[in-house]
Amino acid sequence: MNKHVPAEAIAEHFGVSVITVRSWVQRDTIPPDLYLKVGRRYVFDLEGLEEHWANKTKAAYERRMARKKGHAKQAVEEVVEEVVDEAEEAVEETTVDSNVDFNLDEDF
Repeated sequence: MNKHVPAEAIAEHFGVSVITVRSWVQRDTIPPDLYLKVGRRYVFDLEGLEEHWANKTKAAYERRMARKKGHAKQAVEEVVEEVVDEAEEAVEETTVDSNVDFNLDEDF
């Protein structure tokens, strides 16, 4: 079993106030399995909290990167579509008259 520490230690460890730690409990930011209420006081599983937030942060990072990758892919697809459209227009504008007779034997 991991060592449980008081809210003051959690606040100091994470650089926040004790009021913030209590609000995390009230808003379920800290999962119930990572703290115990002893009378009017809370004690927390510090190792469990560190692991929880590391996983939560990693998942958020992965979601953010997936969104960025999706946006980048969409941007590339839009640029490719634009270039293809411009190339098709250029081809349409440059039509070759097949009735023109080229005499390559003449001196220029």
